[in-house]
Parts: sequence; C-alpha cells; structure tokens
Amino acid sequence: MKLIFFACSLLLFIAGACQTPRPSVCLKGNILLSSFQDYKLYLQDHGEDMLIQPDSIEGKFMLEIACDSAHIAILTGIFGSDENKWYFIQPLFLTPGKEISMQLQTGERGMKVTFASKDNNNNALKAYQDYYLTHSKELWINTPSPSQAKEFLMGFIQKARELTDKLRPAPEVARYLATFGYLEYLKGIGHCNYIYRQQNEQERLQGLEETVAPPDQMLDDPIALLFKNDIPNIIIDYLKKEVIDPEGQLELLRQKFTQPQIVRLITENIIQHYLVSYPYTRDFEEGLARLKKMCTFLPEKGEEFIHQFQSKRYCIEGADLPAVTLEDPDGKQYKLSDFKGKPLYIDLWASWCVPCCKEIPHLQKLERQVANKQLEFISISIDENKKDWKARMQQLHMEGRQYIVVGNELANMLNISSIPHFLIYNKAGKLIQYEAPRPSAGKPLQEMLEKLK
Repeated sequence: MKLIFFACSLLLFIAGACQTPRPSVCLKGNILLSSFQDYKLYLQDHGEDMLIQPDSIEGKFMLEIACDSAHIAILTGIFGSDENKWYFIQPLFLTPGKEISMQLQTGERGMKVTFASKDNNNNALKAYQDYYLTHSKELWINTPSPSQAKEFLMGFIQKARELTDKLRPAPEVARYLATFGYLEYLKGIGHCNYIYRQQNEQERLQGLEETVAPPDQMLDDPIALLFKNDIPNIIIDYLKKEVIDPEGQLELLRQKFTQPQIVRLITENIIQHYLVSYPYTRDFEEGLARLKKMCTFLPEKGEEFIHQFQSKRYCIEGADLPAVTLEDPDGKQYKLSDFKGKPLYIDLWASWCVPCCKEIPHLQKLERQVANKQLEFISISIDENKKDWKARMQQLHMEGRQYIVVGNELANMLNISSIPHFLIYNKAGKLIQYEAPRPSAGKPLQEMLEKLK
C-alpha cells in the first residue's frame, strides 16, 4: 500500500514538474487623479478587454497578462462622466517574462504617462502618442495651406523614423510607429482637401499619396490590424484607383495582399459598402446575384449579407409595409402593417435632427390643409431615447399618430441613410413613392396627397 502511494505521489510530482507555466507580463504602476474621480482602465489584448482595478487608497494596480510572444496591446481609459468625459489611449509593448512599470497622472490637459527610463519600447510608443495628439490637434485647428501641407503632414512619418533611430525599439514597435505615421499622413491629405472644399479654395493636394509607399507594401502586416478603424478606407481607396466595381476590388485585393486577417477585414468592408450604396430601386435581382458571387469570398458571413440585401425589398416601388413594431407615447404597441387599408404619408424623423424639426410646422400645416379624409399622416421617430422623443414632441406640439420604432431595423430595411425621410403608401399597403416630397414643398405635395385613394 505504501509502495502504491509513493508511486502515485511520484507520478503527480513528475506531471507537475513537466507542466511549463505559460509566459506572462506583469503590468504594474499607480494612477494619480487630480481632477477626475470617475474612471475605468482597460487593457485591450487579442480582442479581450481586461479591467484594471487600482486600489482606492494609493491608486496602485498590478495585472498579470498571459503573453506567448512579444506584441502590442492597447491601454484605454474613460475618465469623468456624462458631458465631462474624455478618453485616453496608450499602446503598450508586451514582452514575455518582462515587467512594465508605469505611472498615470491626470491633469487639465489630459493624461501624463511615465515609464521606466530604460524601457525604450514603451517610451518610444509614448513619445509618438504624445506627438500625434499635439500634431493632429494642430492639423484640425490650424489646417496648413496647400503650399505648407506636405511638409506638415510628413511630420507624422518623420517623427516615427526619428524615434526609431534614437531609441532603437523592437521590430514590432518600429513597424507600429511606421504604420501609425503612414496612416496619419494619408488621412491628413483627406482632411486638408475636405477643409479646402469647405473654404471654397480651388487648390487641392494632388499626387501626395504617390510620394510614399503604396498600401500593399505598408499595410499587409498584422500590425496594421491595430488600426482597423483606419485601414479599410485607405486600402479601398487604393483599390478603387485601379478598379471601380466591388467584384474587381475583391479580386485585386487578393492579388496585392497576403495577410488573411487583412484580406478578410477589407473584404467585409467592400461588401458592406456595396450593401449601403447599391441602388435597390433599380435592378434588385441583378444586385442580389452580384452579392451572392461576392459572398463566395467570405462564406461565413454570406447568409447575413444576403439577408441584409433581401430586407431592402421594402424600398422598392410596390413593396409592402415593413414588418416592424411601433410604440405610441402611452406605450401601446402596433405593427406598421396595422395601418393597411388607408393611404399613408409617413415621416421618419428624430428629436436630435434639426432639419427634421424644421419640417414639423410645415407638416402640421399640411395636415390641416389636406381635405382627403382617407389619408393618414404618421410620424415615426428613430430615437433611441424615449424621453428625448417625448420632450421634443411636447416642445413642437406634435399630436396625432406619433410613434417610436421598436428596435433599430426600420432604417436598415428601408435603406435610409439620412433623415427626414418621407414615404407614401397606397391603401393596399404598397409603396408608391420612396422619396416623397417634404411638407415644405407646399402646394404640389398637397395636390398629390388629395388624389390618393
């Protein structure tokens, strides 16, 4: 019996000794609050958000992070509450077996971050983040003239090179800085041209994209996924210069890019753009057939995309009333199809939409003037906040058939990207006019509505 016990203990000891602990990184530090007591800190790593909870007395924190290989994670913070809220972002370089020591201090001008002096990787990331915040703010507040823009925008790229040469960070950090600077340079060109158009300036920044490497050389890298909100527009604009149609863009994407995650992300964005921009009222079946072919590039999401497209049948002339639920101010629910049997003039609006609110007095006047007793005027709010909806109705003295949509499918089903939007249905519940005139159109609209039966 003793022999059996000894053998089992030995096996357990050997098994335990053979289990190699997973490499990790220890993130520790403290946070000093000078003006905000309400805050949350997260570390975003490989798609996971890890909450960092400093102690309430000294603000110290420590987080053990599983780390199999050197890579960059993102430290994010939300400080303040309600209207007095601001966000903080700081990339962090994680190395297996290493410790990151940092201090965070809030102030009137944002967050001050301090790393250990010998931590060249995180000091390089911090220095560039600081530069980006200052330089991009200057770009927005004092947009450079066309003659000065190139030199200003090149600052994003040159700063990344300068920090790489000075601090000699790890290759992953160097690539991150280069990608960050590259994207800000290209985004800056778009921003400047937008401002020039707003100011009615004739000159534009042309050809500056050609002064740097093309996106397939700079963004075909897993590091670029850390900028997944920025890279789709940059890459798709690049593909559009060679191919206009989305099918051709998907083919060209696979010729120029090799990273599977990059290809998947851009594929999804190309198809999403197609869903938003396709003119559904023209040739619905042809558009659906094209989409089905494109979905072969992303079969795992094909069913979802096809469902989105098919739901747009509601914006085609002759389409039935959408199958959505409405709620009146008293909380009673209806189906939009409940109003079948009478011609309908429908106003889609929201309490926060200034043009919508400007149409309300015209709509109220129109209701009083139209003598067609069969016609129903229906206002449907797409507000998410019922209190805001009710407050605006009271302010504008809105009466009659007032509803708020339950859920968020209506605007998508009708492919509506801007409001106010007006629709006309006949008494059979079939769509007559997808983009009906606004109430402010006056007499012509009134005459049209009088004839509806």
